Amino acid sequence: MIWGGFFAWSSVGTSAGFDAADLAFLRYGTAGAVMLPWLLRKDIRSLGGVGWLRGAALALLAGPLFVLVGTTGFAFAPLAHGAVIQLGTSTLVGIVLAAIFTDERVDFRRAFGLALMIIGLGITVGPGFLGGGSEAWKGDLLFAGAGLMWALFTLLQRRWAIDPMAGTAAISVLALLTYAPAYLLVHGPQALIAADPRMLFQLTIVLGLFSGIISLFAFGRAVSSLGAARSSLFPALAPGVAIILGVPLADEIPTLPQVGGLIILTGGLLLSIRQPRSRLKPPTECVRRGESEALDCFVRGTESDSHPCETTPSRADVPKNQSVNCPPGKSGLGDFCFSRVCARIAGPFAPRQIALGIPIWRALAMIAVLSHLPVAKARSQ
Repeated sequence: MIWGGFFAWSSVGTSAGFDAADLAFLRYGTAGAVMLPWLLRKDIRSLGGVGWLRGAALALLAGPLFVLVGTTGFAFAPLAHGAVIQLGTSTLVGIVLAAIFTDERVDFRRAFGLALMIIGLGITVGPGFLGGGSEAWKGDLLFAGAGLMWALFTLLQRRWAIDPMAGTAAISVLALLTYAPAYLLVHGPQALIAADPRMLFQLTIVLGLFSGIISLFAFGRAVSSLGAARSSLFPALAPGVAIILGVPLADEIPTLPQVGGLIILTGGLLLSIRQPRSRLKPPTECVRRGESEALDCFVRGTESDSHPCETTPSRADVPKNQSVNCPPGKSGLGDFCFSRVCARIAGPFAPRQIALGIPIWRALAMIAVLSHLPVAKARSQ
C-alpha cells in the first residue's frame, strides 16, 4: 500500500513542478531528521551496529540515488509504467539473486508464477517500447534500473542480517548527511519554497514518514523473517495500488492492455507467494484440547536454550515421518516442537493454518484496533 502511494504521489509531485532532486530531499531529509535521535542513542560510532561500509553500500542502493533514478523516469513514462516495471523488476531480479546466492529455492509453482509476471509486464509496457516516436522507453529503462538497485539491496540486507530498524536509520541518516547539503548548495530549495503548503505537507508525510521510514522498516522486517526470495514478491502488489491511486491523484486512466497486464501480473504474484498445503498434522495434545497449532505453537530459538528443537527450520527441510525428542511440555513432529500451551485462536480453521495462522490473526487484530482509534477519539471528545 505504501509503495503504491509512493509511486502515485511521486507522479503527482512531478506534475506539480517538483523534480527528482526535490522529491529525494523530501523523502530522505524527513526520514533522516526523524531517525537521527534514535541512531545517536543507539550507537553512532558503529552506525547502529550496521557498520559504515555496509551502511554506505545499503544507502547507495536504497538511498537518494535510488529515488533519483526511479523518479526521473516519470518525466518520460506514465505512472503505470513506473509502478509495474520498477516493482516487477525488483521482484524478478530479487528472486533470481536469492536463488543464486542463498539457499532459498525456486520450485515449479513459483517459476510458473514468475513466467506469468513477465508476460504481464510485457503486455503492460509493450507500447512504450515499440512506439517509434515515444520516449517512454527512457523512463522504462530508468524504472528497471531502480528495480535492480532495490533487488541488490534486498539481497545484501538478507546476507548481512541487518536489523530492520538499524538499517532504516543508517540509510536515512547517511542520506541526510550526504545528500541534503549537496541538494541545498547545488540544486537549491526554490521549488519547495514556492510550493503549495498543503501539497508540500502531503508529500512530506507520504514520502518522508511512510515511504522513507515505515515501508523501509517493514520490508527489512519481512526480509529477516521470510527471506529475500519471498520478500521480493510483495513489492509487485504495489502496481495495482499505484494505478488505482493514479486515477484521482494524477488523472491517469489506465488503458485496457495495462489493466489486462496488471491482472496477469497480479495472478502470477499470488501464484508465486501461495504456499502449498502442509501435510503436517497438529500435535495430539493440541487436537485433544481443541487448541490452535498456528505459529504460536512453535517454540522459537532462544540464546539460553540450544536444544535442536528450539530452532524452527523451513518446512522444505522437515524430514517426513520422523519424530524428535522434545523438551518437557513440548510435542514433536518432524523437526518442529510444538508448545502444549497453545493460543485458542484458530478454531475450526486450525488444521490448515500452520504457516499463515498467526500473521492473519495478528493482522486482523491490528486492523480492528486501528479502525476503532478514530471512533474512540471522537467519543472521548
